[in-house]
Amino acid sequence: MSDPPDDDAGDAKVVRVDFRARAVPVDPSASEKHAVFSRFTEQGKVMVTLDARRTGVSVPSTLAAEPQLNLDFSHRFGLADFVYDERGVRASLSFNRQPYFCEVPWSAVYSLFSHADNERLTWARSLPPEILERLPDASVEHLERVRELQVERLLRAARARQEEERGVRRDEVSDTSAGASAATPRGGLRLVKTEREPGSTE
Repeated sequence: MSDPPDDDAGDAKVVRVDFRARAVPVDPSASEKHAVFSRFTEQGKVMVTLDARRTGVSVPSTLAAEPQLNLDFSHRFGLADFVYDERGVRASLSFNRQPYFCEVPWSAVYSLFSHADNERLTWARSLPPEILERLPDASVEHLERVRELQVERLLRAARARQEEERGVRRDEVSDTSAGASAATPRGGLRLVKTEREPGSTE
């Protein structure tokens, strides 16, 4: 697992090569992994478990042969180059107090864990070959079904939250508009009542 980021990490010179220029295997679960990762990062720190031997992965050479590598990512680390999209996640992480720009395509990822709520999702068909070949087909199918239900629940909760936030914003706009209408008559003119001074004539 990567170390917590150092404050001096941003001052070090790190070579960054975007893996969009590399040939990365197509992952049919990429959009789903991206959606789950996005949801988890909204809540806090996320642990990504990957097969570091897969094509497109860039990690320190001492870890490049790991079939089960855990890397932590979070907006709270304050990393300027932390980016995630439909192709994968990348950021400069600290290893033995030295920064290294890591590139992790979704095709290499087989598990995501939220430190915020201790929820883990595993993509069984993305497991390393030596693990996958030891699992019965029935177990793989069961794991895939469990993951599908988890994803469905997570995305449903995310949609409900978005709709709730949109409703709150609409209420705020309506309240603001109602207040403005009550204070200012139609036409934009404000009527001001004045008192006549004693002895004055109209």
